[in-house]
Amino acid sequence: MKTRTNLIILLVIALLLSACGTGDVKSTSTSETTANPTTTQTETSGQTSASTKAPTPSPMPTPMTEPIFIPGEELPDGQIFDERYYAVLPGAEGVVVYDCFGKIVYTEEHSNSDCETYYGSDPNKLPIGVIEKEIIEPIINHSDNISTTGFSRYDFPGGHVEYSVWSEENSNQPPKYYLRVFSNNGEELQVEWDAEKTYMFGVIPFEESTGICVEVLYSAGHGGNYYQKIYFVRINADGSVASNIVIDDLAPGPIQIVGEKYAVVSEYDDEGKITWYLADLFGNILMEDVNPIPIKLAVSLPEGMGSVFFYDYFMKDGRVYDVRLKPVPDETKSPDGRLIPGVKYYVDGIACEVLDGFEESDSINFGISYAEGRDESGALAIKSDWGEFVIRDVGDDVYVAGVNSSLLVLSNYTIYSSTTGEFIANTRFGNANGPQFQIADEYLLLQYDFGFSIIDNDGNLRYVSDSGNPMTLSGEYFLLWKDSGCALMDLNGEVVLEP
Repeated sequence: MKTRTNLIILLVIALLLSACGTGDVKSTSTSETTANPTTTQTETSGQTSASTKAPTPSPMPTPMTEPIFIPGEELPDGQIFDERYYAVLPGAEGVVVYDCFGKIVYTEEHSNSDCETYYGSDPNKLPIGVIEKEIIEPIINHSDNISTTGFSRYDFPGGHVEYSVWSEENSNQPPKYYLRVFSNNGEELQVEWDAEKTYMFGVIPFEESTGICVEVLYSAGHGGNYYQKIYFVRINADGSVASNIVIDDLAPGPIQIVGEKYAVVSEYDDEGKITWYLADLFGNILMEDVNPIPIKLAVSLPEGMGSVFFYDYFMKDGRVYDVRLKPVPDETKSPDGRLIPGVKYYVDGIACEVLDGFEESDSINFGISYAEGRDESGALAIKSDWGEFVIRDVGDDVYVAGVNSSLLVLSNYTIYSSTTGEFIANTRFGNANGPQFQIADEYLLLQYDFGFSIIDNDGNLRYVSDSGNPMTLSGEYFLLWKDSGCALMDLNGEVVLEP
């Protein structure tokens, strides 16, 4: 990289990025850290107050002109990351799994070529990133773990699934599955098999058990209408069966299972308009004109023919109902402490709700929840799993663009702490089409026309690059695509592993 290019990049970053050094925002200094201690007073784009405090002006340091280097955890000789993990990276012909010493332990050909992260619909698809061994080992072992019946086998705490999958030659139909579910107590939970039907299955991890959901699509005679059948079994870690249900004669479309007692079922009228009703597991309609809250996807049929979600709340007439079929009061959280979409929460008297489209938001992907609301003055109130606060004078057209457990990104290019509401930075990023960024669980990746930069969850500028195509990963890692391939990088921009 030329010296002149470095100077241009640093000057641009200096103009774009400014940070506030107050409260919990850290600026760590080590022998390898460069920081500017000089401070100056600068006007912020909005004032922040906790729900019980008035906004307080804060001094702002001059923009950092160089990233801060923060050493990672010391590791034993030869080890490149924690031994509890595997690194799963895309290779030339598929996905490659590495141990903590960089040794290849498994290669999956022709899988994940587009670097997607797979969850739910196929338990044997490898997620990309530095992933816990307990997640990866059942996947990489399945090809060598063939039962005496010749089936592939997927193990989970408390039981296993034996299955086979095939596709018909010269057919554009989706692959078909045949499977059997066993608990460790020796109990077989048989799924009725018919070669003319389409089967898809998914694995749903619960806190102390594992759910296996099978969705079946079939036709009522030659040229007849299509129907769905849902099998669901939940097995505890000790092998005991916690739940075993079957729902049949369902029209194609999405289904939400509520409390393993009810189903929010979709149907279409003659004009193609979708409506929903609540039924028990025997098909008896209990409520009409309800709406689902599709949080946890279990399995999905191809071509939009069906999908199964799990969540213990649904909506009717603008109110949220629980598994008792009772309205949920304001300020109620779920048993695991999460905010519930549709329920009102109040911060300084401002009503907040989890926004529409929550099922596709980053917050759900990270297993977190937050709600936001406005008052007549345009103040923005935030309530999350970690705190609540109000940001004032931000403008009516400003909205929350992204959030993780530490950072909140607004559409006006400002960054705040999602715990306290403390202002962190005012930085323009993106291009003429608007903000461009990726938010991960441990950092924020800002993308510019000329490159990208990384801000960690403490508000530190960690890395700046004028080239490469980055992809966020979980933990303190990201994937950097180059002309020569991809590399696993840490937040300091140092190469951890390069296939």
